[in-house]
Amino acid sequence: MGITFEKLKGNKNSTCYIGDTTKDIQAAKNAGFKSVAVTWRMNEQSDLEQIEPDLIVLHTKELLKVKSIL
Repeated sequence: MGITFEKLKGNKNSTCYIGDTTKDIQAAKNAGFKSVAVTWRMNEQSDLEQIEPDLIVLHTKELLKVKSIL
């Protein structure tokens, strides 16, 4: 993921990875992206908290908070 992003000349400082599983959050961290965990799909909030994403979003309307971590 990181290599493709670099080929596209993306900016990691202004990009985040939004995911609903602990594997998604770990992938974001491995690629050097800010991570946003959403709680309305696969994993429980407590599972997502343990992997320490940059932001946890409980409801879709809270996705606007993503700007605060970029």
